[in-house]
Amino acid sequence: AVVHSLSSLESYVFDMKRPVRTVAQEPYFTQRTSRVFVCGGMAGKLVLRQGLSRKETVLHSREGPIWHVRWRVHFIPWANDLV
Repeated sequence: AVVHSLSSLESYVFDMKRPVRTVAQEPYFTQRTSRVFVCGGMAGKLVLRQGLSRKETVLHSREGPIWHVRWRVHFIPWANDLV
């Protein structure tokens, strides 16, 4: 997966080891050093990725593919097959 910043020229390349359908960056992605984002896809997992580190946290799983995700302030809504 390639994550491009919308407010700067920065790009980050990550090997997610699975097909990714949707990605959402944390608010103020370019202003923080953490570079946190969430992604989901055909594996059926919503994953929180800690920037350039390899640390991943599974936020949700086992309800089908993740089709869409957004990050709005303190909330991360997503859409899967059970919506």
